[in-house]
Amino acid sequence: GASQALFEDVLMELPLRDVLWQSRPMWSALDLAAAERKLALIGINSVPSLAGALAGDLNQQLRAAGLKTFNPGTVRELRQRLAVSPPRRGPKLRRGPPPGARAAPAG
Repeated sequence: GASQALFEDVLMELPLRDVLWQSRPMWSALDLAAAERKLALIGINSVPSLAGALAGDLNQQLRAAGLKTFNPGTVRELRQRLAVSPPRRGPKLRRGPPPGARAAPAG
C-alpha cells in the first residue's frame, strides 16, 4: 500500500553504501568500498541505478567490464531489499536437430 511506496521512495534516496551494507552486514568496510568501486566502474552510483541494473543482469555487466561478479546470494538479497524482480528468462531453447529434420532411412 501507501506505506510500502513511501518505504521504497525513502530506500531509493539512501546512499548506495547503506543499501549494500544492509544487504550484506557481514562485509567489512573494505568489502563495501570494493563493491561500491566496481559498481561505479559500470556507471552505478546510486540506489535507483543499482535497482535498474538488478532488473537486468548485473553480473553480466560486471563480467563484460572484466570485473569480479557478485555472489548469487548477494544479488538475490539486493533484489529483495530493493523489491526488484529478476529478469524474465525466455523459454529454454531445445538442443537438437531443427524441427522437421529427420535422419536418412537406413538401408
